[in-house]
Amino acid sequence: MERKVVFSTKMKKCFSYLSNSQLQPCEQKEPRLGMFNGRSFPSSDVRRAWELVCKGTDGANEMEIRKTYTKAVTAVDEQARNIYKEDPFNQVPVGDEFLQIMIDQGCFILQVILFSLGVSEKLNDDWSKHRVKAWVTSLFCIRNQLPLVVLKEIMKQSFFKELLKSRKKWRRPKDMARMVFYDQLVEPMLEGPGHKVNFMKQIVNGVIKKSMGFSDQEPPTLLHALWLHQTGPGPIVGNIEDEVGDEDDESCSSWYTVRSATELQNVEITFKNNKGKGIRGIEFKRKMIDADLCLPSITIEPNTEILFKHLIDYEEEIDLGKNQREVCSYLKLMRELVRTPDDAKVLAMQGIVNADPEGERNLPEILKGLPLPDMVGDNQHMVDVRRKIRSYVKPSIRGKVVNLLVFTVILSLLQDIYAVLSYHYPRKG
Repeated sequence: MERKVVFSTKMKKCFSYLSNSQLQPCEQKEPRLGMFNGRSFPSSDVRRAWELVCKGTDGANEMEIRKTYTKAVTAVDEQARNIYKEDPFNQVPVGDEFLQIMIDQGCFILQVILFSLGVSEKLNDDWSKHRVKAWVTSLFCIRNQLPLVVLKEIMKQSFFKELLKSRKKWRRPKDMARMVFYDQLVEPMLEGPGHKVNFMKQIVNGVIKKSMGFSDQEPPTLLHALWLHQTGPGPIVGNIEDEVGDEDDESCSSWYTVRSATELQNVEITFKNNKGKGIRGIEFKRKMIDADLCLPSITIEPNTEILFKHLIDYEEEIDLGKNQREVCSYLKLMRELVRTPDDAKVLAMQGIVNADPEGERNLPEILKGLPLPDMVGDNQHMVDVRRKIRSYVKPSIRGKVVNLLVFTVILSLLQDIYAVLSYHYPRKG
């Protein structure tokens, strides 16, 4: 019993760092990621990025610009430090050294992000698209996480505002990585001072996000933003206490697997896109004559496999229990559904998989090659979904006829009731 209480406390502390409004806050905050690895990007390119900031900022010399950026980052210094944990092998710098790393690396990262989104004016002419694509993927590596509060403060500076204005029209990208960049760093700036604001669009988007359960709180890093993008809105589902259970947990057993997409289609299960609800929106709906399995869409890009690997690392790094690793649980389900290229084609035809023919052929191998932990369980929601899929039996012809007759009788009764009510209580005027 004592072990269970200790574990539950540890999990609550861990979850207090997932910036989802559904999670209970924890008074004692513990940093959870290793310090940003400054050696991840070429120092010459990082230095060049700062030089471009100085060159592109009008009416100020380098010392004045550095002072402006230092003041901006100092305002969020405590928040920035709180995402890192103390590590004797990779210590968090103190004072001006920390601020300099945040500013120099932040300017470089934002220029990479804007270049990937189609902004090229005032940026490094030597950068190739291939090089930038590699950097984009590495921005989601767990050791390359710069606090989003720092990136957002730097984004407010005049150099980056001018870069945003240099592009007349912005559109939300469809791939995972650039979608996160746009949502977290570009769109908020487009709605700020100096830009035309579509208030009706803001109101509608706000209502939609609220109704779907999206959090108002900001994710601490780009990687966490990607994680939230995959898991979707709503609370984390699952019992923390279940993490310390017996080793025969059915959610991890081999017989608990589901059939492939082709086999499920043969028993008249239709696949539906859950339209932005993410992993938490996966559900199985039994209908009168068939059933629907609602899944999030997955877009296959050259960097999709690496991004999922980064998310797997993330769920392990923040010490989630085996039944709380939502991305791992989802990838395990997809690995079972997509065992052959034909399975990928089935899901592609029904709007779940977005890929070219080569991507469809490669998807089974991509899923099979992901380094999922040996013990990946499911939270209660996913356990229920799996049970419903496994227990579903294709209705017989007789069963379908009976269901249709019942539906017809009910519809006829409703029509008769409506006709009687219309006769006795006619509309006035």
